[in-house]
Amino acid sequence: MMKNIISAFVLFLTSASITLSQDIYVGARVGGFITDWENSGSLAVLQSRSTRLWNYNLYARQEILEHLYIGMEAGFSRSTAELNVFQPERKIAKGNGPTLAFWSIVPTIRKDFPLSDSRFGFQASLSVPVNYTSFDNYEYAGDEFGGVIRVGDKLPITDIYIYGNESVSRRFSVFLRPEVGVFYKLNSRGRISVDIMWGINPSSPLVTRNFHEVVYEGETFDASLHKYHGQYLAYTIGYEYRIFK
Repeated sequence: MMKNIISAFVLFLTSASITLSQDIYVGARVGGFITDWENSGSLAVLQSRSTRLWNYNLYARQEILEHLYIGMEAGFSRSTAELNVFQPERKIAKGNGPTLAFWSIVPTIRKDFPLSDSRFGFQASLSVPVNYTSFDNYEYAGDEFGGVIRVGDKLPITDIYIYGNESVSRRFSVFLRPEVGVFYKLNSRGRISVDIMWGINPSSPLVTRNFHEVVYEGETFDASLHKYHGQYLAYTIGYEYRIFK
């Protein structure tokens, strides 16, 4: 998958460089993002959540009209899909979970709004990310929390047993991603930017956790469903360089 993404990015950059009459930029961005799970079921203290969130982007864009650009981006984002037991009065620690990653190819249209007599400017863009979800299916067989300890007494959590599965509902997905940002011109070719983007999934969940039975403190609970739609609010800082003019 990574090979295909890099190949598409290089192909776009190569084809764009043929036309040298307008500005062409290449750049990189890094940042974090906010995303969450939809948790439902009879046991409220058992929740899925995303932690340790990072995203990385490489992109190229070309001017087609004054301050109007089309571009292509290769993106990668990763998080930890934790399964947690929340019970603050018992000081139970967070749980654990696997890595949930996304590879993306992102066609983009962008409009810049440079400020007169200033190095600063604003940008607004709209993208259509095509994503691949990298995540392993897993069967919960009971004692996944045996290795998780409580904060207070440092003892393992031994009174919760989980039975069910987690699985990828859709490996491939298409999002909408509006974006706004501020840039600052360092010189005639380079500039830095700070951007905020909203990833919107218009369709069904990407990952689900379906627990058909949970035994907690001797009581049995059923029909717990956790869904991850993948929607996010991301924030990045980046640098770009004009290679042609």
